[in-house]
Formats: sequence, C-alpha cells, structure tokens
Amino acid sequence: MVRHFISAALLAIAAFAFAAPAHAEPAEAQTIWRLLDYIAVDYPAAVEDGKIVSAGEFQEMVEFSGSARERIAALPESAAKAGLLTQASALEASVKGKSAPAQIASVARGLAAALIVAYPVPLAPTALPDLARGRALYAERCAACHGATGDGHGPA
Repeated sequence: MVRHFISAALLAIAAFAFAAPAHAEPAEAQTIWRLLDYIAVDYPAAVEDGKIVSAGEFQEMVEFSGSARERIAALPESAAKAGLLTQASALEASVKGKSAPAQIASVARGLAAALIVAYPVPLAPTALPDLARGRALYAERCAACHGATGDGHGPA
C-alpha cells in the first residue's frame, strides 16, 4: 500500500513538473520581452512601405530580432520553446524582409505574450522608480543616440 502511494505521489509530482511552465532566469526572459516590445514600437522608424527609412534603425531592428531568437534558443527547455523559436525566426525573417510595421508589431507582441506564458516573470517594478536616478541613467546611457529630450536626435 505504501509502495503504491509513493509511486502515485512521484507520478503526480513528475506530471506537474512537466506540465508547469519552465522557469528561466527572470532577467533573461525580461530582456527578451523588452527587446520584442522595443521592436514592436520602434520598427516604424526603420521601415516604411517596404523601404528602409533609417539605415541605423533598421540595422538595430535586425540585430535585436536576431538577439531575441538567440536568447530564446538559450532558455531552459520547455514544451513551448520550439514554438517560440519558430515565431522568433519568423520575426527575424520579417524584419529582414522589411515587412509592414503593423505585421512586425503583431508578430513581436504575439511572441512576447507567448514567452511570458512559457517563462513567467514579473514585468513591472515592485517599487516606484527613482526619477533622479532615471534621469542620470538616461543621460549616461541613452541621450547620445536618443537625444536629451528623447527626440532621437542625439549626437551619436
């Protein structure tokens, strides 16, 4: 009787382990999610009507979509990983093919949503951000490209 109980308990634990979402390092899944969000939002500054309107922005979109695919490939195994990789490859090909911004946004957001289901991580901060620290970080790391006011006209 005890042997059957232990066997049943081990079977239940194994079934739950395989059915539960995989757990990635939160920072990695969050980074991928943010890359995908950035692609969805910023791609229209790179491509319009199938033509590159900003070579620098387009190169960034190609780099970010490739990075998202590579980072997904490095995540722990899960039942959803193969599908995520397929979606990431499709996104990367669509970016390289200069697809319409609405299509890129849809694919990137769909992949981001599937990523969070497969590798659940918090996306919102647990405390209010320190605005002074944010200003300093922006000036240090972002303003060179994005400009002092975020208008995209920085010196770099």
